[in-house]
Amino acid sequence: FMKWAMTALLWVPNVPLDVVLETTADVEGVFHNHGFGLRPIYAHRADIAKECGDRDEMHVWLGRWLATPRDAMSDCHACECRGQATLVMDEDPGRALELMAPVLREELTCGHEPALCISLEAVAAFEVGDMDRAAAAFRRGWHLVEKDPLFMSAVSRQVITLVRRGRVHRALDEVRSHMRWMDEAQGADDRMRFAAAAALTLRVAHERGVAPEQIAGRPTVDVAAEFAALAADVAATIDARNASAVQRAWVADVLDTSLSLIHI
Repeated sequence: FMKWAMTALLWVPNVPLDVVLETTADVEGVFHNHGFGLRPIYAHRADIAKECGDRDEMHVWLGRWLATPRDAMSDCHACECRGQATLVMDEDPGRALELMAPVLREELTCGHEPALCISLEAVAAFEVGDMDRAAAAFRRGWHLVEKDPLFMSAVSRQVITLVRRGRVHRALDEVRSHMRWMDEAQGADDRMRFAAAAALTLRVAHERGVAPEQIAGRPTVDVAAEFAALAADVAATIDARNASAVQRAWVADVLDTSLSLIHI
């Protein structure tokens, strides 16, 4: 229980960073006193470093995570692969694909995998220029995530990749059918990611003249602006706690419609 609570605190923006760090140190002490390996601690410290914008420190902790043998207190192996891939996705999507390979081959699975890794595969494949693989990842993974709000982050990633591959009509359909999930979001990061994906989709659809004039009885441009503002506000709240600009940069990148130039 302590391990899961420690991890969850990072994604609760109103919990001060000092509390996150103190809790991590306390759990590390418990692990050390009981003779457990520190893989979960290194993983969490890598996540903290990334969210605080310290890529060098992130790589230090990732290296220790990868070098430490698994034991009875290690996290799910499939989920670990996803966590490692997420850390390096922005700067090295090719390595992210390598780290997820055992999950994508379904050698490692769990209740969340390979569904989440497949959504990351779609993003990474797009980033390395493999459009066929990105499309295949959508076809393979969409049915695994489309009906469960717990997979909100995966749906958001897949929608963003759909837009960037030029599949704007499909992305628009999925945003409209999943908007109700905003009321079921499990955390601030889920709300931010879906809001950003929805804003991107509606903006691009409007620019290309394929968006309806209204959504849920309101002008589509207003709905897009509201989603964009929500994503920016949540990102700013998370970043303020972490004294970084990581999430604001992510939202700005997602909302950059100039990246959505590929027509398929």
